[in-house]
This record gives sequence, C-alpha cells and structure tokens, in this order.
Amino acid sequence: MDIIESLRMAWRSIRSHRLRSTLTTLGVVIGVGAVITFVTLGASLQGAIIGKSPPTNPRR
Repeated sequence: MDIIESLRMAWRSIRSHRLRSTLTTLGVVIGVGAVITFVTLGASLQGAIIGKSPPTNPRR
C-alpha cells in the first residue's frame, strides 16, 4: 500500500465519521489550550512571587 492510498483511506474515514472527528479535534484544541494556559499561569505566578520576595544579602 503506498502513501497516496493510505491518505485516501484516512480522508474517507475522517469524512465518514464527521462527529467523531470533530469531537476529537475539539478535545485536542481544548487540551492544548489548557496546557498553554496553565504553563503561562505558573510562569506568571512564579514571576510575581519572586518579584515580591525581599532581596537577600549574601554577605551576611
């Protein structure tokens, strides 16, 4: 089986199961968005916490 035939079979499968394909795509988009959101939130909180901490004096 060559690559063109594989792509045709995949495309037919996607088109014949539209609801499943749409829900899968939506789940991937929501998952990626959630990961990006939580990574950004964590980095922002870390920056805010480090920015509020008093500077340390290493010579003491």
